[in-house]
Amino acid sequence: MLNDSGVRTKVERGERVFPISDKSKDVLEAFLMILKKLNVKIKLNSKVTKIVQEKRSCKRCICK
Repeated sequence: MLNDSGVRTKVERGERVFPISDKSKDVLEAFLMILKKLNVKIKLNSKVTKIVQEKRSCKRCICK
C-alpha cells in the first residue's frame, strides 16, 4: 500500500517495515492521500455513537 502511494519502504529485522526516509511524516501523508481519494471524512474530537458493520468489517462510524 505504501509503495503504491509513492513511499518507498525497507524491511528491517523482525520483518518490520519502515519508509526509506525514516520519516513517519511520509507514512502519515500517504495515508491521508489514500483517505482523500476514498472520500473518507475525518472527524476529530467526536464521540462515536454507532459503528456500522458489513461482512465483519467497519463500513461507517456515526459520530456526534
